[in-house]
Amino acid sequence: MALILNGSTNTIAGLAVGGLPDGTVDTDTLASSVNIIKYVDQWRLTTEFSGDADPITTSVQRIQSTGQGTIGAQMSPSSGIWTFPATGIWQVSMHSEHSHSSLDDYAVEGYIKVTTNASAGSPSWADVAVSKINNVNDSTNSATHNDVYTLIDVTDTAEVKVAFRINTTHASTQTKSSDATNRTSFTFIRLGAT
Repeated sequence: MALILNGSTNTIAGLAVGGLPDGTVDTDTLASSVNIIKYVDQWRLTTEFSGDADPITTSVQRIQSTGQGTIGAQMSPSSGIWTFPATGIWQVSMHSEHSHSSLDDYAVEGYIKVTTNASAGSPSWADVAVSKINNVNDSTNSATHNDVYTLIDVTDTAEVKVAFRINTTHASTQTKSSDATNRTSFTFIRLGAT
């Protein structure tokens, strides 16, 4: 079938699927409704802590290890509160590693919490995701890990913020850190427009 151009409606008839050569369609010619991932950011904990943390406020650094990468503007952490660089639907996750030196059984809960009124005098926070692990400790220096993730609708970067917290059954349970590997890490991916 021959290509037919209709100037009055700006349409093309007779073009087979995949009929355009590579490079013909780029991001400038895509419809504005097409979602392109423009932000991917990952941070790691660099100072370990023991017991509970609400929120986690110890030192973090943006991932810069060999072979790892990010896309777009970065998240902004301040005193455990994270600010998004753009509105949109964001996937947020935390991976945490833990150890315990005694023979006691222990549990660790990892939480993602969010506020939608951060500029208020007393912002209200809600736990939106939780993951709990129970460890039967049959040796000293037992280790385990926890993963928690959720989707957050960031409608306003000044108001919608996220934080992470850890709750443990033993004050001596450590949340592990490293400045070289992702022992405890936080990942943020903007999936599309809000």
